[in-house]
Amino acid sequence: MLRVLLLSGFALSCRSPATPRPPRTLEISTPGSPVVILSDEQLLHHRSSVSLVVSNTPAYDRSTLKLTAVPMKALLPAEYSRPEFNIVFECLDGFAAVIPASRVLDGSREHPQALLAIEGPMAPWPPLRQRPGATAGPFYLIWTRLPSSRMVPEEWPFQIRKITVKPLAEMQLRNISPDSSAGSNSAITGGFEVFVRQCFPCHTLNGAGDGHMGPDLNLPMNPTEYFKEGIFEKYVRNPDSVRKWNGQRMPSFPKEVLTDEELVQIRLYLEYMARRKSHSSSSGD
Repeated sequence: MLRVLLLSGFALSCRSPATPRPPRTLEISTPGSPVVILSDEQLLHHRSSVSLVVSNTPAYDRSTLKLTAVPMKALLPAEYSRPEFNIVFECLDGFAAVIPASRVLDGSREHPQALLAIEGPMAPWPPLRQRPGATAGPFYLIWTRLPSSRMVPEEWPFQIRKITVKPLAEMQLRNISPDSSAGSNSAITGGFEVFVRQCFPCHTLNGAGDGHMGPDLNLPMNPTEYFKEGIFEKYVRNPDSVRKWNGQRMPSFPKEVLTDEELVQIRLYLEYMARRKSHSSSSGD
């Protein structure tokens, strides 16, 4: 369970570098407005910045960290907190989390709050267990006031370099969402929703999407076309149990993150999409 404490004289020792890192910047893009570029120092001294202590976040699941963070609602105008907008968090490694703007910019006290944590040049965060030598910096999306429900790691992007507010009409989702051919199959619709949340951050589909950590999951072949029965589920649960290679970056998806029902829904959705192969006109592939 995530534990967040507002600092009140709470001291936490941290590692200090011999020399400060060069400034790192965050790009913020909103519809119809000039791109805003902010340095880590500017964000650390933002008028809305807060200090807090977090424990057991997805990137640091066994650690407690002292962080400086800025609420997302202080970085983006409230006018985008509507259902017709999504926010894309692009990361240095090609990961791209897509989260509804209404969740990220929610200002109510009873809902989870999204904040952007900033790694200071004089106080680097600990290295990531899965990526020796790298940290979650320069910027990490964290959440407070979480309910006791399971956390979805894909909604905690780290190593963020760019934040973009996008209208749904520009999200290319219409190219991969179920159409009338899916009929009333709610499992396919549910699979699409889970796919966007869990898979879209790393993969494209029919060339659509911003994530580029992994391959396209429909072109030239869909995994349901070449995995034998039961292997797709096994691969998602534990990729190393099916294949290993240098540079493998596919994480495991335990049941706390992806339920058995959701896994079945994803497979059904991908089987459906295997019959709908098409290249996105806006794809850069």
